[in-house]
Amino acid sequence: MTDTVLQDVNPFCDLAPPADTPRRKPIGNFFAIAPLAWARACALGLNAAVAYLVLAAFSGRDNTWTLAGYNAVETHTGISRGRAHEAVQRLEEGGLLSSRDPGTLRRYFLLHGLVADPGHYDDPAASGLIWLPRALVDGTAGEAPLERIRKRQDVRLLRFFIDLYAAQHLIEEGGLPWRAMRCSYAKVRVGEWEPYTVVGYGNPVLQIFPDHPLLENMAGDLELGRQVLDDLTQLINMGLIEVVEHLVEGLGDTAEILHPCPPTGGTSIERTVASAADKAARMMMPDSRMRQAQEKLGTPCVLVPLEHALDQAEMVDILRLRYRPRTTRTSAWWQHTRARCDRALERYERMAAFVARRSPRQ
Repeated sequence: MTDTVLQDVNPFCDLAPPADTPRRKPIGNFFAIAPLAWARACALGLNAAVAYLVLAAFSGRDNTWTLAGYNAVETHTGISRGRAHEAVQRLEEGGLLSSRDPGTLRRYFLLHGLVADPGHYDDPAASGLIWLPRALVDGTAGEAPLERIRKRQDVRLLRFFIDLYAAQHLIEEGGLPWRAMRCSYAKVRVGEWEPYTVVGYGNPVLQIFPDHPLLENMAGDLELGRQVLDDLTQLINMGLIEVVEHLVEGLGDTAEILHPCPPTGGTSIERTVASAADKAARMMMPDSRMRQAQEKLGTPCVLVPLEHALDQAEMVDILRLRYRPRTTRTSAWWQHTRARCDRALERYERMAAFVARRSPRQ
C-alpha cells in the first residue's frame, strides 16, 4: 500500500409463509439482498430504494417473497401512503418485484435471483449477498436507522451505507477494512521500564486510502475521496458507525490486529482491556511523564505498555457498523473477540502484578 491518503409494531412478522413456500428453520433477525438488485433499486430513486429494503426486511426465510407492501413502507418510514404506493409500483415496473396474487393480501416476489444454500444460508462470503439486520428497518429503540438516513434525502448516502455491510469483515478486520479507512493516531514514547516500553497514542485523524482495492474506483478522484470522508463522518455522527480503538502490529499489509483497546465505546470486555493496559502503564511511569505525554497528544490519550518486540505497534480506530446481523459469522466474531480480549487482559494483569512486586523507575 502506498502512502497516498485523503484526510480531512412489525405488522408482518406473525404472518405464515404461503403454503407453497419451502419452510426453513429461522436463522436470526436479519435478511439478505443481492448487490445488483440493490444497485438497481437505488437507480430508481430514494423512495424506491427505501421501499425495497422494507419489503426485503419482511421477506420469507429464503428471502425471495414478501407479504409486506406499501402499507409496510408507510408504517416503517416517513413516506406517505401515496408515495409509498408509487415506490412499490416503481419497483414492479423496474423488474425488482413481481405480484402474483390478486386481492388485498398480496404476495410479492423479490426478483434478485437468490438461491438459499442450506450449507451457507447466512454466510456472506459464501453467498455473495449483503446480509442486513432487520433493526435497520424496524429499529431497536427510537427512530430506525433507515428512516434517519431517508430524512437526509440522499440516495447516494443510503447506498453507500448499505454497501458498507458487504465490505465489513468482523473476524479478519474487526469491522470495515482498516487499511482502506480508519482513524490514525499520533504516537509518543512515554518511557521505558524494565522489559516494557510505555507508549501513548492520541490525536486521531479520519483517513481513507484510495489505493486499497475497496476504494479503487476513486482512481485519484480527490472530490470523490472527500465525499467518502464526508459520508463516513455523517454516519459516525448519526451513530450508525462506531469507532473502536485497536492495537495493531503495524501499518503494513501483513500486520495483524493485536487486540481492541477502547477507553470508551466498543463492548464491555473491550473496554476492560483498555482499562487494564492503562493501569499497567501508569504503574510503570511517574505522573510527570504521563502529563508530558498528554500535553503532546491531548486528551484522551490511550496508554499501552508494550514488550520491546512490539515497538512498531500502532493504534488505529477501526470503523464498525453499529447494527450487526445475527448471523453465524457475527457469532463467530464475538467468540473470537472474547478470546482475544481474554488473552490481552491476562497479559496486562500479569504486567501489573510484575510491577507491583518491584519499584517503578522514577
